[in-house]
Amino acid sequence: MAAKFGMRESETVELKKSLAELKEGIVSVTAILNKHGMGELWFGMKNDGTATGLNIGEKTLRDLSQSIAAHIEPKIYPQVSIENHQGKKCIKVAFQEKDAPYFAYDRVYMRVADEDRQLTVKELEHLILIKNREALRWGTEPCAMTLDDLSESRLKSFLKRAGGWALGGFEMKMASKWEETTLADVSGENFLYCGNEDAVYASYLIRFRIDRQKADPSFVWYNLRSNEWWNFINNSKTGSAQAGANAKILGFFPINLPSLAKQKAIAHILGTLDDKIELNRRMNATLEAMARALFQSWFVDFDPVRAKVDGRSPARYGKPDDTLVSVRAPVGDINMTNEGCCIGRGVAAVRHKSGASSYTYYAMTTLAPDFARFEGEGTVFGSINKENFETLPSIIPPPEIITAYEQLATPLDKEILTLEYQSRTLATLRDTLLPKLLSGEIEIKGAA
Repeated sequence: MAAKFGMRESETVELKKSLAELKEGIVSVTAILNKHGMGELWFGMKNDGTATGLNIGEKTLRDLSQSIAAHIEPKIYPQVSIENHQGKKCIKVAFQEKDAPYFAYDRVYMRVADEDRQLTVKELEHLILIKNREALRWGTEPCAMTLDDLSESRLKSFLKRAGGWALGGFEMKMASKWEETTLADVSGENFLYCGNEDAVYASYLIRFRIDRQKADPSFVWYNLRSNEWWNFINNSKTGSAQAGANAKILGFFPINLPSLAKQKAIAHILGTLDDKIELNRRMNATLEAMARALFQSWFVDFDPVRAKVDGRSPARYGKPDDTLVSVRAPVGDINMTNEGCCIGRGVAAVRHKSGASSYTYYAMTTLAPDFARFEGEGTVFGSINKENFETLPSIIPPPEIITAYEQLATPLDKEILTLEYQSRTLATLRDTLLPKLLSGEIEIKGAA
């Protein structure tokens, strides 16, 4: 193909001789996505388009897909295939996404000709602000209401601001014009596939083919997320090795079908909430990746001096904004407290002596390889004791550098927390509305 069709590296095509260049290839994928939203990565090809071929084993494609999934944020789902060119086997990775910026190994790149240029923090901030300009108009406003404060008028106002259909006669906008198919497995877990192309699904998945003259696919899917569904699944499981419900049994799940207009209205209300929760999740992933990239740039790439952890020892009580580290299997799981809490023997609370909470959190994340060494120690399960914890290598930057980093990273962490609280409120609202809308307890005005 290369010699015949003149394939060359370009702004949307990257060629690699072997899988030994996988890391560079992953960087190129994100750089192309950040500029063009689609492109191709080939392995087994020289830069001039000559096919060199690869030795492709049974696990090669799977391992390649897993590496891409592990090192790119937000997640992408490329098409990975084996192609025959010039009589040699090559691997083609075709990708098309629209959720930029994409991070590779905690950094952001932009395609320039056939090269990948790393973005500065300022350039990254500008890119994210452009992406989230519309969402940030109202999405960062925390909700102080409780469920007792909810009323139909307030819910109308909330959903109208979210840009969707509300509970009283606003025009409904369809979320997708693509084909929608509900898939479930024998355990009852399910999801709604939305796509405009043919797809292959695993044999353990069960496909619900919806008669669109009678039912809305999204409405059916929300029924498959209700308590009634899970009660049905738990009462229908068969088998001893791996209990589950088969396709015939799942087909008997009863669903109350109001008019098609009401089904679409209910699905759109719940979908609007889910869309905002997903937007919050993606924004949080982007914000945390920004803080990680900044930490990598300041405290790793500039040949830092390695020394022991310069913080306080593990304690039995975690204060707000402390970093919590699991010291028993799995060793090295990390989180940050948002309120004071008692902690068990398997968890340590850590805070740098300066009180810099964001710096502490991201410093702990860089110790993942060191924590991994202790995962296999211990008589029964992995563990790390206080003495070993206090001698873990880390960096000791000047106080003014820590303060400067904290001024940049702390607002990102606070935004993450705000979005997390908002998502919890939205999830509670969605879970409260779900049974009431499906049962007809809450009527949808204007949907006959």
